[in-house]
Amino acid sequence: MASLFLVSSIDYYMVIFGEGNLRKEETMKQFKVGAGLLFVALIMMIGPYNLLYEMNERWALKAFISSNDTFKGEEIIDIDYRGSDTYFVQTKDGEEVTNYIVMNYQSSVMNGHWKVFEESLRENYY
Repeated sequence: MASLFLVSSIDYYMVIFGEGNLRKEETMKQFKVGAGLLFVALIMMIGPYNLLYEMNERWALKAFISSNDTFKGEEIIDIDYRGSDTYFVQTKDGEEVTNYIVMNYQSSVMNGHWKVFEESLRENYY
């Protein structure tokens, strides 16, 4: 039983590393496909449609907050996800606590924008 496992694992090794049934053309084809997939992944991370932002929207929200003038000089106390790309952000400036609703608005597949709504003074309306 152990010798059967050893033989099958050696055959598997030979197939993977091109020492067995794989010809040079097939190995080159696999290399080209892998390089193409790597290139597409790189373009998606660097290009206008950043896949990392889509996968990790909380990180994108923190990047937006740090660059937006609305939140300058304010300490972020809490970020709470409310659903449908909507976040409740609570900030503190000295003793004053301010509440915001931040929404991610997708105007097209590649263009997402953040909208910020500050709490009004009337009964927590935004």
